[in-house]
Amino acid sequence: MKEIRFHDLGHTLGTELNANGVDLKVIGEFLGHGNLSTTKRYSHPDDRIKRNVASAYENLIHNG
Repeated sequence: MKEIRFHDLGHTLGTELNANGVDLKVIGEFLGHGNLSTTKRYSHPDDRIKRNVASAYENLIHNG
């Protein structure tokens, strides 16, 4: 089993919150970051996030 550091949990939490639609600014406040650039390093865009963005865009096109 891979060793997990406490620091790694912040990256996992940031990514999971972002993938589930939580705004980066809110994630940053929750994680105690002083600026958005730090939060961006903690929220790794994965395929779920990209699908959520595509879905939101499609909803805007079809539903105004």
